[in-house]
Amino acid sequence: GGSRRKVSGIFDRLTRGWILTMFVSRSADETRAMGARLARALPDGTVVAMTGELGAGKTTFVQGAAEGLGISRGADDLGASEGVTSPTFVLVREHEGPGGRRLVHVDAHRLRDGSELDDLGGGDFLGRRGVALVEWAERVENALPEPRLVLSFRHGAGGVREIEVDGKGEGSGPLVDAAR
Repeated sequence: GGSRRKVSGIFDRLTRGWILTMFVSRSADETRAMGARLARALPDGTVVAMTGELGAGKTTFVQGAAEGLGISRGADDLGASEGVTSPTFVLVREHEGPGGRRLVHVDAHRLRDGSELDDLGGGDFLGRRGVALVEWAERVENALPEPRLVLSFRHGAGGVREIEVDGKGEGSGPLVDAAR
């Protein structure tokens, strides 16, 4: 047993010597607000690997991240009138905010593995400019650069969404700290 404390929907729990951070969201608005706060806190070049069940809030989180970077929910620079949506058929969308910060949104759901992401030019847009959020990252994990932030989304009891925060790779600690 470890200690557990609640701070504004965030739980930090000591687990085998590591502090595990988990956000608990009770609504889509809360999930978007978490995404907005995180996007503002992360430095350019950050890759965020997002894993989890269908409908657990990944796309909603990305919409919030876009809002946090000043990217409207209206038309984006690729001509999509709906703004930030899951790029399931496009696979990669890049959005630019008014201050020049970019958000790269990757939906890897239809990719078999990391080699397909590499074929799309993943090395050109991941970890180089803006903040990159990769949905279904478990499918392309071997092609994602380190260090990276890892967010695991799941349905919790009572209809809440739980978002576990972790890091992958040497130097990921500051990214995890920024997420807190």
